[in-house]
Amino acid sequence: MECIVTIIPSLCALMESVNIPSIICCKKNLIKGLKDKIDIHQEIFDALIKRQVYDSDPARNDLFEFIILEYIQKNICIWEDILLGVSKNNINENNIYEIFNREILNKSQDYNTFLINSLKYQPAVVLINNYFSQFNEQIVANVSILTLTEKFDIIELVTILVDMHISLCHTVIMNSKANLPCINGHFDGIIFNSKLTQINHNLQKKEVFDYLKKIIKGFETQNNLFVNRCFNLFQNLITDPEYNDIIVHASSQFLNFLEYSNEEILGKNPKVLQYTNLEIPDTNPHSNSVFANKLRQNKTTIGKFRNFRKNGQSFNNTIIIKTIMCGSTPLYRFSIQVPESGDTPIIDEHVWKSYIDNVFVLSEPPLFSTIYKLEEDSRFKLINCFNFKEIINEDEFTQTLYIEDMIKIRRGGATKLYNIIHHLEDSLRTITLEHDFNNNNKTFHLKTVLYINKSDNRELYIFAVHREQ
Repeated sequence: MECIVTIIPSLCALMESVNIPSIICCKKNLIKGLKDKIDIHQEIFDALIKRQVYDSDPARNDLFEFIILEYIQKNICIWEDILLGVSKNNINENNIYEIFNREILNKSQDYNTFLINSLKYQPAVVLINNYFSQFNEQIVANVSILTLTEKFDIIELVTILVDMHISLCHTVIMNSKANLPCINGHFDGIIFNSKLTQINHNLQKKEVFDYLKKIIKGFETQNNLFVNRCFNLFQNLITDPEYNDIIVHASSQFLNFLEYSNEEILGKNPKVLQYTNLEIPDTNPHSNSVFANKLRQNKTTIGKFRNFRKNGQSFNNTIIIKTIMCGSTPLYRFSIQVPESGDTPIIDEHVWKSYIDNVFVLSEPPLFSTIYKLEEDSRFKLINCFNFKEIINEDEFTQTLYIEDMIKIRRGGATKLYNIIHHLEDSLRTITLEHDFNNNNKTFHLKTVLYINKSDNRELYIFAVHREQ
């Protein structure tokens, strides 16, 4: 009997020395198996997300794929730290809910920061966060319910929860394919991967944007035969005040002049052009200048700025900005950039504003626009032509044309028009005329508004906007 009593403790010690490592080994294998399962499903999810077609618009489709992929990756990766904690006995069935909930909150904050940096548009960020928060709440609720039952040890708990989370991630991916495109009005006109998402919901905004691009195309149709390059208006930007005035379109001519690519410019505020490498310093103050205040009031405004090309070369840039409104809501801002050179004329601010405002009467788009310069023989020579509707044939506009070739009111040696302009009071800058114009084997009945640039006594320019009657 005494012999048996002596043997039992030794036998128990021997059993413990055999079973405990076996249990530990089993626990490690289970945790490794869960990690492998998560890694495998992460690859499955990545492939599944990239196979989905969320929208017919390539830019919006890429955007949805990006935000869903990032959500799944950030969400399911919390198990890496939790399983490590379980293996080290730092996490058990008593504290897993608290730790899991904290990890979910941390990942949600990381995801919110990711969205803010990626989209730069708060309504879309709020929308996406609200959409995905329902799934976060669901998995946290599952953890709470399972821990309250007190029926499972920690290994059983994490095994069940990992399977639940994998299933939930699959549901998120499939539901997002159906649900995200239904709420994507907030994703209209967002820059993503240097592409602009289509405007599908705000049809008026889409119409305005298409109109502005036609204006840019019109400004780019100036006749290449003209030696005089005064008032080239083809260096343009379109910005969106809804998205903090980011650049949503840049003319090819302006990109060529700056030597930046479209990808480098889109999605940035034009203010970056005031700094080298498109980097605004953190100390840059909020502007309270007259220019900035007028811009905030959505008024047509002119300002002069020192800008930089990509090669670091600086230049003085005169900018004219027209805000396109829908009632009291600004839809877009269209800016004309006029880099100054040695022969840049002095700009009459009133004339420029009036001219730009006339061009952008959306309810009655102009047919074309012309610019003339007063020559020594008192005749106004054509120096630029902008074809906005592509109805007229701009090839018929040559460097030998004068304003009287457009508007037939010639009398004697000098034009009647010159006499009218010459005797205008200094406060007057506008003349409205009706006349016929022959182009492309067709006669157009035009209403033309002339804006007289009289700020420089040495040079006199006329800006003309022509509309078909």
